[in-house]
Order: sequence, then C-alpha cells, then structure tokens
Amino acid sequence: MLLKNKRYFWLILAVSIIGVIVLAVLWRMNPEGTASNKFERPTITIKKVKLIKHSNSIAVTFATSPKSKYTISDLKENQLSSGISNKRENTVSELKPSSSKLAIRVKHNNNIQTKVVSVPIGYHIMKSAISRKPIPMGEEFKYNGKSHVLFSMTITPKKQNKNSIKNTTAFNITVKNDHYFVPVVLDTKYLTVSDSEGNSLKVKPFSKISIPAKKKKTIAITIEGVPASSANGLVITYNTVDLDLPISFINS
Repeated sequence: MLLKNKRYFWLILAVSIIGVIVLAVLWRMNPEGTASNKFERPTITIKKVKLIKHSNSIAVTFATSPKSKYTISDLKENQLSSGISNKRENTVSELKPSSSKLAIRVKHNNNIQTKVVSVPIGYHIMKSAISRKPIPMGEEFKYNGKSHVLFSMTITPKKQNKNSIKNTTAFNITVKNDHYFVPVVLDTKYLTVSDSEGNSLKVKPFSKISIPAKKKKTIAITIEGVPASSANGLVITYNTVDLDLPISFINS
C-alpha cells in the first residue's frame, strides 16, 4: 500500500513539474508574441517636420511599424504621399500642402491611426485667385474634400425681440463637422462683415468655439452698426488659413 502511494506521489509530482514547465514556456512565448504584434494598432511618432525653403516644400520624418501602409494628406484630403513603411523611421520630402497642417494616416493589420501635425512657420500656402459666390443665408454650404464632405455651415438671421440692442442685428451660425481632420473653429477674427454698399461692419467679440469631428453646434453672433431692418444685402464671410477660398453668406 505504501509503495502504491509513493507511486501516486511521484506521478503527481512529475505531472505538476511538467505543468509548471509548460506554463513557463507559454509565459515566455506570450511577451514575444506581444512584441511581434505590438503595432497591430499602429503608432505614429513624429521625428521631424522641416521646411525646405528653396522649393517651399516640407519634409516629414516619422516612425511606425514596418510593413504599414501610410498616406500623407493636407486638410483638404489632397494626398501628398503614400507608400509602405519598410523600416521604423521614414522620411518623405517635397510635400506641398494647401493647409497649415498635415494628416499622417497609417494602416497596419486592419487597424488605422491618424496623427495631425503643423507645418513649419515660413511655409507659404498657395491660395486660389478665384472667388466663391456668396451663398444665400438659410442655405447649407458644404465644404468638400477629395473624398468626403469635411464640414457644413449655415447662417440664418436670428429673430429679434424687444430686448435686442438697438442698431445691431444677430445671426445664428450652425456648423457640422463631418470628416475634418481638425476641429472647425469659430472665432471673431475669422469673420468679416460688409453691408450692401461694401462698408465694413464690426462683429461683437465672442468666445472661441471648436467643433470636433462628428459634432454639430450653433452659436449666435451680433453685428454692430446696422439694425435688423437694414440688414438686407449684408454679407458675412468666414475665412481661415486652411480654407481654399473664403465662405460668404448674403442676407437677401
């Protein structure tokens, strides 16, 4: 009986040792597996963004996982470069974006990561000389990229009430950020106003508002120096350094 118990003891001990060895091997293999797949959700590390002054172009050096597909675009979705990363650090030159920021998009194992970086100070953004015809207030303007509607904007007169300040008129601005790489920013400095005769009017200062992707916001602005009864023909223009052309709305 004692001999039989000893046999059971040694059998259990052997099975336990084998189990511990197997677990240890699996534990050692797991970090290795994790290391080999640590870029399944790719990361983007910006090493350097520099301005090449003689050609007014930009060079970008960034790091990501090997064998990742990458594209570099401006905010208008103009593709500036694309390829497959053959090494962790990549340098792409002669980029000429039409905006103050670049979007680096990396895809690896069906996972996508996007990083937005600012272009260096001194880079000259080329602007079109063509003007955009004002949109009647109440109509929605869609700012289109190469593949998506980036954001939409609508301006409508705001109903006046007895408490409205004299010699002013108010408007609602509604913005929906659909696919813009950065928030759409509404700020006093981005708005200009003129009356039907082309005279400049003042926008009452308001707090800056940022509308991130997939969000929609409405704000009210006040134009000073013109009553609502005289606001026919008034033009409100929204413009930033990143727009291809200013966006104007006319109160007709």
